[in-house]
Order: sequence, then C-alpha cells, then structure tokens
Amino acid sequence: MRSIALLFVTVLCISASAAALNFSADASVCKLDNVNFLIGEGNTSEVHIDVYLLPDAKVASLDFTAADNISGQWNVPFAGQYEARLSAGNVTLTRGFVAKDCQVLEPPLIIPLRTNVTFVKMPVLVEMRKGENAVMGTVASNNATLDADMSVNVTGIPADWVDVAPKKVSIPPAESKGINFYISVPADANAGNYKVEFLGTYFVLRVRPYGMDEELPTVTRKVFFEGNSAKVALDVRNGRNFAEKIDLVEDIPKEVGSASHINFSAAPEVLSSSMVVWHLDALDAYESRTISYETSGFLGEASQYIFWPIRQVGTLLGEKEVVDVQISAPPFRSGSPGNIVVSATSSRPVNARAYLEAGEGWEFAPEGMNVSLTQGTNTLTFSAKPAHAGTYTLRAHVKYRSIDATKDITVVVEEDWTPLLYVLPVLAGIAVLYVGRRISTTRRGKMVSTLREIKQRMK
Repeated sequence: MRSIALLFVTVLCISASAAALNFSADASVCKLDNVNFLIGEGNTSEVHIDVYLLPDAKVASLDFTAADNISGQWNVPFAGQYEARLSAGNVTLTRGFVAKDCQVLEPPLIIPLRTNVTFVKMPVLVEMRKGENAVMGTVASNNATLDADMSVNVTGIPADWVDVAPKKVSIPPAESKGINFYISVPADANAGNYKVEFLGTYFVLRVRPYGMDEELPTVTRKVFFEGNSAKVALDVRNGRNFAEKIDLVEDIPKEVGSASHINFSAAPEVLSSSMVVWHLDALDAYESRTISYETSGFLGEASQYIFWPIRQVGTLLGEKEVVDVQISAPPFRSGSPGNIVVSATSSRPVNARAYLEAGEGWEFAPEGMNVSLTQGTNTLTFSAKPAHAGTYTLRAHVKYRSIDATKDITVVVEEDWTPLLYVLPVLAGIAVLYVGRRISTTRRGKMVSTLREIKQRMK
C-alpha cells in the first residue's frame, strides 16, 4: 500500500517590484511514485529544477517553459531524503520531500501459464484511479487434444471489485476464446499493487493514489502482451482545470525496445533512443486522451513492464477560450446582394477564422477571414448574394484552436420581380397602341362600308 500526503509551501516574494512566485512540492511520497511540483502565478522566466538525493547526489533535471501555473511530476526511483532546487531567472528556491520504502508487491520474473492453455492476449499491468471503472479482455487458447473446461475464479482483489464473463468457459482443441473482466475500483480503495489471479496466471492491478476528481492531470498505464508483442496504453486524464498544454515524457527501457523500432499510434517527439515526449494541447476539464504504442517483441521477464513509471508530466494551465456566435441576415431576393453580420463574443483574445456556409448558388465576399478576436463582442460583416429563390440554412463558422463554434439561421430568398417593373409599362404601351390601332382599323373599315352603301343607294 502506498500513501501520499500533499503539503504545499506558499509564497516567496522575488523582489519588491516582481510578482510573487509560488513553488510547492509533495512533502512525502512512496518510492516509485510520482512527486508533484507546482509553480504558481507570477512566473515569467524559464524554469529549471534539479532534484538531489541528499546529501548531494543529483538524480534528475527538469525544464519548463516560461508561463504561469506550471505543474510537473517526477518518478522517485529510491527511498530517502530529497531536495528540489528551482531556478527561474535570478531566483532560486528549494523544497524538500521524503520518499518512503512502502510495501510493494514483488512479482515473479515469469508469468506462469496454465497447463495446455496459453493466453495469446493477456494483461500484465493495469493501473487504475480510485473510483475508476475499466473493462479488460484476455484470449485463452487450448493446445491440448481434449476440450478445456474451466471455471474462471478471480482472487487477489475484493469480490465486489470484479465481474467476469463468462464465468465458465469450454475451449475445443486448437481454438481460442475470450474472457472479459469488468473492474470497478471504489473511491475509498487503498492505493497499492494487487495480484489478480485466475486460471493459474495473474496480472498486477495497481491502484494509484489519486482519484477521478483531481486538480492536476493524472496518468495511468496499461500493458498487454498479444502474440509476440507488448502493447502499452497511457491514459492521460486532465484535472478540473482547462489545460493549455500537457507534455508527457516517456522513458522506454532499453530491454523493451528502442524508440526508432516502436510502432506509435501518435508520433511523439523523439528526444533520444529511449526517451520520447508527446505534446497534448487544449484539454478540457476531466478530458481523457489515450496514447498507445506497440513493441516488436515481448519479454518473458515481466518486471520491466510492471515497474515502469512515467518519466515526467509537465502541465501548462490556462483559461479556456469560449466563443459565442450569433448571426443576423436581411431579407434576400434572388440575384441581389445583402450584408450578413456575424457577432463573435470571446471570453479572451484568440486568433480565429470565420466563414459562412449555405446551399448551392450562394456567393460570399470575402469567402473567409482570419481575425484576431478581442475579449468581448467582435462584429464581422460578409456580403452575400443568392442565385435562386428558396429556403436555406445559413451557418456561420468561427474556428479557433481545434474548436469550431457555429450558429445556424433559416433564410428565405424570394424571387426578384424588380425587372418586371421596367418591362410592364413598355408592354402596357404596346398593348395600348395595338388596341388603338385595332379600333382605328375597325372604324376605318366601318366608314368604307358605309360609303359603299351610300353609293349603291344613289345609283
């Protein structure tokens, strides 16, 4: 069981004219756990932290970019008295902490396998937070010439923590079947390592000393072997604050593989043959992201995978930008232009791209605009011209970072009868002339007919 106590040491004034800089560290941790560092508001310099195992053995160096609200984690390799020495510009601060040799489950070097049954997919290490739920699966293969009939009984953890499906499994010769574990760790569970045993084998369930409602980001690791490879999944869960950036540094043991020969799901920045870093941007509060990779082989010796801590977690906290979009449009007539006004209200300054979207036949000027939104309401004006009458959904987009803020309105475009206003008088004039001419022709014809009748009578 491992325990961790947080003791935050408060403000030290840098100078009479400088802002206050907070630097705090956990007072006590267990060996192989992470110690948390927090550099609070007021930091405007590059930050460097050297960690010493007293009396004077430097065991780690951590670097952070200049920004307020930086948090970092470092995995403590040995028990003993430590001192973290921070330097930022011309300021130096120290914080001490103790690493205890807590009781640790020491697994055997090789995971035992049940006679005639091998596991072609098997968890080796499963790390979970207090109050977290997870589903994991194994795949068992029968190498015998008879059916393998087994009851799946799980020991090593409380019965109400785990459910298994199926509870009984029958595997024909040369076939494989899956077994699923649903694990639910209580919020008040004791942190530490648990040996989850079933069917003559086991995996290590490590309950971390933090829960689901933490202020800072947390990271858990899961390691599976499948076939002749090991699959590693790192679950990064943000805390209750918006994080502008999280840097996750992974130190891959040379026994496991080299960074240049590992298949990464998301390509990291390679720092050395064994060390890589992922840069995660713009994580919402409690948002989780999973980073996974696969090695080309699996070691029979399992301790390399079980005792494999995260090297460093660096966090840049910040206020999340929130942009509210509104749109207004005048009545439109087909073929006639009009102005559409987009209002973008931002909680803080942010760079964005704005554009409009509608059905076929619409023309917008400009087609899009790159804007620097200020805090408050920003007014963006577009000229629009619809080609045809009809009912359209007009959508305004304001994209910033990886977020697309949108607003829809319905626009009815009417036919433009204006040209007929010029044509109708002309048609009316032509009609009047035509009717007048017909009347004149009719009258002339009647007069000629009357004269003819008079001439006939005079004869």
